[in-house]
Amino acid sequence: MAAVLGGALCLVAAAHAQGAHQGVLNVRFGGDSSTTRVVIEMDRSAHGRELPGAPDERTAVLQLADINADDD
Repeated sequence: MAAVLGGALCLVAAAHAQGAHQGVLNVRFGGDSSTTRVVIEMDRSAHGRELPGAPDERTAVLQLADINADDD
């Protein structure tokens, strides 16, 4: 699950680097061979939750509210 989550959040980081997400200041990844840590620094607070219905146990989908995103 950590590898898939890390890969998915890489897309968030790439979009942020292109300026697509407002409110996101920085995205960092860390961890070791058994866990992955993702830190999303924002200029405001946000509420998040894990969405149900992931296709397998290695996938997690997070929904963050109160984050502005362009339609690009």
